Amino acid sequence: MGLLALLAALLAPATGSAAPPFGVVRPLDGPRSAAAPPHPQRVLAERALAPFALPVARPEPARLHRGVVAPSQSVPKVADASAALFRGGMLPQPRAITVRVALAEDAAALALGGTSGLELRDARGRLLWRTTAPARMTVQRGGFFIVLAEPEGLSHLGPYATAAEASALRRQLGLLLERELPVVRHMLVVEQDGRLLLGDPAAPLRLAAPSGFLTHRGVGYRGALSVEDGPAGLLLVNTVDLEEYLASVVGAEMPAAWPREALRAQAVAARTYLLARRPLNGNVRYDICATERCQVYRGLGSEAASTRQAVRDTEGEVLTYHDRLINALYSSNSGGVTEAAEHVFGASAPYLRSVASPGDADAAVFRWTRELRAEELLAALNAERVGALRGVAVPARSPTGRAATLRLDGVYGSVEVPATTARSALGLRSTMFWPTFQPAATIVVSAGDLAARQATRPAGGRRVGLLAEERPRSAAEARALDAYWVYALPPRVQLDGRGWGHGVGMSQWGARGMALAGATYRAILAHYYSGTTLRADYGG
Repeated sequence: MGLLALLAALLAPATGSAAPPFGVVRPLDGPRSAAAPPHPQRVLAERALAPFALPVARPEPARLHRGVVAPSQSVPKVADASAALFRGGMLPQPRAITVRVALAEDAAALALGGTSGLELRDARGRLLWRTTAPARMTVQRGGFFIVLAEPEGLSHLGPYATAAEASALRRQLGLLLERELPVVRHMLVVEQDGRLLLGDPAAPLRLAAPSGFLTHRGVGYRGALSVEDGPAGLLLVNTVDLEEYLASVVGAEMPAAWPREALRAQAVAARTYLLARRPLNGNVRYDICATERCQVYRGLGSEAASTRQAVRDTEGEVLTYHDRLINALYSSNSGGVTEAAEHVFGASAPYLRSVASPGDADAAVFRWTRELRAEELLAALNAERVGALRGVAVPARSPTGRAATLRLDGVYGSVEVPATTARSALGLRSTMFWPTFQPAATIVVSAGDLAARQATRPAGGRRVGLLAEERPRSAAEARALDAYWVYALPPRVQLDGRGWGHGVGMSQWGARGMALAGATYRAILAHYYSGTTLRADYGG
């Protein structure tokens, strides 16, 4: 191996890159497969157009895997939901249920490990590598490698991005070693401490921890992990027991210190949400993602004794309407009143009606303000064609006061944008907002008036004002104690709003308020999901 390192070092300047890592490939259970099985075409199960605008379910036999792809606090763009999502899901059999969670998608590399041991197996279940010690490794998309035969095994030099790059180096190495060197392409590469541990195992690569836990980016996870390559990058999936998954979801969606009845309500809503949506997912690679686009899942990082207890207390309990699982939507806080589904997603459900949610007023983010330059707003909404902005308005609102559309008036005309699109493009907390247009202005502030000067600057992560230019009125004034500063503020739009999330279904802060007032989780669920029935044993 010392010779290879020396050769790589000598040839590195010619290729314009540093010496690549290399190592020995040694499958533990016989010869490695020459080629990985073909991957299925990627199915786009999460649509960015709406928080749950998913493909209509494809017929499939009853399975134990269930999942959901819909956010609790997502930012929808277009209200184009399928009415099939509100007709309810098939009731699962009362058996042990696992869920496949996508922890990373389209990744270039993955940092994985095990807290007290790790096993790697290929798609056929063959053991490729094992350790009983804590382990960390990197799995990355492959490339082109130069194969070198060594007395201790098969060694690879690479990876290189293109076959031409690898071939150029191969020719130079071949001349030095006086023998032909083949170039191979690996689709998946596992490295540890800069060495090639495995090259091109038959995907998906499966990781298990016989004892302890698996890790991704330093966060522990129960169950098993699998890695496979896709059209745009690596996909990492955590297969875990449903109830263990929920213990993490409850802690990620609600603070673990919140009242017990609120945590129980969250557990039931999350369980129902997951089980009802899996048949409509249409994704053959996983059931649900781990981000706010779906239900937030952080593995052991968001588990707590209180969240595990809430899941145990409600184990198997789900919400149904006319004997079908409901689409149990929820969001952070609804701004004081929840919204009927049809006003946000374009499809109605008898159990997702507008109800009062007074507990929302206690939310950490109940009222909010967002201020944007007029040119920023027009660019974000792709509305520059209206010319210089002259005004903004909300022509139509829902019965709860949420904006239906946002109208932009410019020197060349006007355009209306769906409020859900504006929320997504502008990064707004909700569609319950009131816009105000503010024309360009010049403000003169004393240098000693720190409060007035701060009012024109971004503060606390929120844009209170937009500073276009700050300058002393003269050099003499700049040196004087009573110097003045001139603030030239451009045309801008201020949006004042309430709530956080789509506002349909259960409000998490509202559930907290009801629990503090003495309501049980059953009463909380009955309030936010009108006319539903709470059933045990997964509805069986």
